[in-house]
Amino acid sequence: MSSMIYFLIVLILALLDKAQSLNADGVALGTFKKKLKTDPLNALGDWNISDDTPCSWSGVMCANVPPYNIPRVVELSVIGKKISGPITHALGALDTLRRLSLQDNNLTGTLPIDLFNATSLKTILLGNNNISGHLPHEIENLQSLETLDISKNHLSGVIPSSITNCKRLQTLVLAHNQLWGSIPLGFGANFTYLEELDLSSNYLSGTIPEDLGQLPSLQGTLNLSYNHLWGSIPSSLGKLPYIVSLDLSHNNLSGEIPQNGTLGDQGASPFVGNPELCGFPLNVICHASSPPPLPNLPAEGSSTPTRKPKVCMDQAKSKSSLSVGAIVG
Repeated sequence: MSSMIYFLIVLILALLDKAQSLNADGVALGTFKKKLKTDPLNALGDWNISDDTPCSWSGVMCANVPPYNIPRVVELSVIGKKISGPITHALGALDTLRRLSLQDNNLTGTLPIDLFNATSLKTILLGNNNISGHLPHEIENLQSLETLDISKNHLSGVIPSSITNCKRLQTLVLAHNQLWGSIPLGFGANFTYLEELDLSSNYLSGTIPEDLGQLPSLQGTLNLSYNHLWGSIPSSLGKLPYIVSLDLSHNNLSGEIPQNGTLGDQGASPFVGNPELCGFPLNVICHASSPPPLPNLPAEGSSTPTRKPKVCMDQAKSKSSLSVGAIVG
């Protein structure tokens, strides 16, 4: 064996030994880095697998989390660094991760189901990437989740009804995707802490659920604009606080705009782009529907049924001069 080959073998073994000293959190993050396609700004340049812990790596924050006797990863924040590639399933192994902030990058692929094994997550910010596929129903595993923003991506499919099991949600933003289907029922009953709801610029259809007017903590935005929602506007939305910014524009809503509560104090902008809506504050008059036809009535002064009595031919001939009273319908 030549001295050069021997040297290379020793070097490889040494590197492997150093990598084995990295704790489990570091291995998970190292896998995320390895799966990336590009890191043009070298944002993860100091992620060195020879370290014992990833706590000194850029974008990584650690903290003491009982019952562990070593610092654990609680935050991964790589924002606007133009990194590209998939979100690896390995991040789901970070069982103490509380905040995942990867917005404003070029991340691709789908949301791995294993990601939702990171059940300590409170904040997920993945907006403005190129993530596709659907939102897995395993989202319900994140019982501590408070903020979910996956806006400005390419998500498709329906919003899973299981999301209503994330009862601590305060912010839900899924705007600017390709989601379709109806808005799940149960938002009002389950999202008692929800302050902001933005589902705008999708392909959502169906009617607006009545229980959206029963969101007790809503104080930011209720934005359902630029979808394909149809039917009337639920009067229950008038129960929302006055500070809520409401936007139902550019849908297929119809009928008269309710005037109860906060709905009566809106300007025109939350309702424009719905050709079949009418009433204040739009300059569209609601035309009364045609009244139902009146029932057939008997002739004045007559107690006979409205249907003509049956007269035989002989009687008709002998009483040809008799005129039958007019029947008024």
